[in-house]
Amino acid sequence: MAVPSVDTRPSPERDVSASPVALNDGSSPFHTGPREGQVKRQGTLPPKQWRSQHLLSFDGGGIRGYSSLLILKELMTVVERIEKAEDASVESSYDPLPYISPPNNRLSKKPSRKITTFVNGSGGPRKDTATANGNGTAPQPTPQQARSKFLPCHYFDFVGGTSTGGLICIMLGRLRLGVDECLEEYEQLGGRIFGNPRWASVKPSRRGPIPAPRDKYDGRNLQGAVEEVVARRLPKSQLRVGAGNFTSARELCRTAIFAYQWTRLSGSFEYGPPGCDAEGPMVDPENPGAYIFRSYDHWGPSERDNRSQNPGVCNPGASHSIPIWQVARAATAAPFYFDPIEIQNRKFGDGGFGTNNPVRELYFEARYMHGNDPRAVTLVVSIGTGQAKKDELSGGLFAKYIGYFKAVRQLATDSEREHRVMHIIRDSLSEMHCNLEYFRLNVPRADGLGDMKLDEWKGKEGRRTLDKIRCVTLNYCRKTDMQQELEKIARLLVDQRRARCHDDIWGLYATGMRYRCTVTHCWNCQKLRPSGDTLREHLIQTHSENINISDEAELDRLVEQGRCAF
Repeated sequence: MAVPSVDTRPSPERDVSASPVALNDGSSPFHTGPREGQVKRQGTLPPKQWRSQHLLSFDGGGIRGYSSLLILKELMTVVERIEKAEDASVESSYDPLPYISPPNNRLSKKPSRKITTFVNGSGGPRKDTATANGNGTAPQPTPQQARSKFLPCHYFDFVGGTSTGGLICIMLGRLRLGVDECLEEYEQLGGRIFGNPRWASVKPSRRGPIPAPRDKYDGRNLQGAVEEVVARRLPKSQLRVGAGNFTSARELCRTAIFAYQWTRLSGSFEYGPPGCDAEGPMVDPENPGAYIFRSYDHWGPSERDNRSQNPGVCNPGASHSIPIWQVARAATAAPFYFDPIEIQNRKFGDGGFGTNNPVRELYFEARYMHGNDPRAVTLVVSIGTGQAKKDELSGGLFAKYIGYFKAVRQLATDSEREHRVMHIIRDSLSEMHCNLEYFRLNVPRADGLGDMKLDEWKGKEGRRTLDKIRCVTLNYCRKTDMQQELEKIARLLVDQRRARCHDDIWGLYATGMRYRCTVTHCWNCQKLRPSGDTLREHLIQTHSENINISDEAELDRLVEQGRCAF
């Protein structure tokens, strides 16, 4: 495969509105930008700590995605240690703001079954036995269950993944969960998804007496499981306005989910690249296979940029205002496992069959979000699910699935190929004096994790499978060279968060909290402002005739009253 050329041309002017903390009207909320009543300066750069973007990418890999989460847990444990070593008063990644506990809404109770869940990186299950509903409801946390208060969404600007890696990104990025909560939910998702295969692999055909193949798992189980996670973990303020929308506040950590687009041709649906010849399945050239679901707006590169050489620029446009469960289904609809899903007159399947390691796509996605500036991305962390053997799916009954087998055989080499491409990109940027720190964290094939099938679920509640993944992954994480890598990554993450947390718009990035004017008859009452200070300034400059601007208590009351939580 030819390596795409890397465009390292510096942009002559930076689009401030592409910053992760820009306002909806395109104005900059940074303290270095123009204040209300001043002339807006064009091309104003945000502070250095906000121009440096950190990316987190997850491979697809079925139940082996549990290994990715365990690796991330080890990384966040090192992050917490460094944070507290430098300042013992730091209690969470929200610092200096108070910690906000992730939502855990109680759902209606149904007959329960016992489960045992891991909650820390040191090994061993909880001493207490929790219960989970038959419909997958999570056990309610108790004070004894110590959970990390350092969230990945405060250290990474973009999270992206495909297949079950996409599920992880939804929980970490869109739902903004900590690693412990994500591990707990992933275990239960594994039980709901892989613990209930269909008894028969064929179904009656509408075309005749010959039965047709059907996927191993019922997509409705996955849909129900994801809907329950969303109902538990989404703030009630968001649940009141819908069933959980994938679109997020643009100031928060951005989530990109990579899927594969299907197209109807001659009444069948097949995988394949645009314009594929007769040796493989066909796809309409007007509907290329790769597709990105975004929690944020991305309006694409400028006309002078060559999109064909930068595959990360895909279906640019507004964020996807669709239910979160639909994005999850689209990302995980692998052939033989789940039926494809139709969303807005398009059919989608598992993004792992386009690329099982989306790190390059995520890198270019973030670059083009910042004017294709090669200096925009300074850290990329790619986490795999264990180096796999080539044949991960067994044979099928019908010749129409030959295209699937070809795609599957490529998955094992695809992830490592993308890893090598990222090394080339990093080296080329280094020659241009642009620094990119790139890390690939993945259990080696020799450690045995690659022997595990994507849908393995052995032992009571899958405990044998999860224990094996846990043992192999923790042994990998405790190797000396791996510990050194984790320390280096954690240091970069901590340094950037600590530089950002003293900025006056840290609260906007950390919580999504914005402010609006609630003074009667204010024509700008719907304008959302990035901080309490900017609202206070608006009150003083605009409403001096309506309120007593010398009364600090009154100003504090109006600022508090104008808080708008995402």
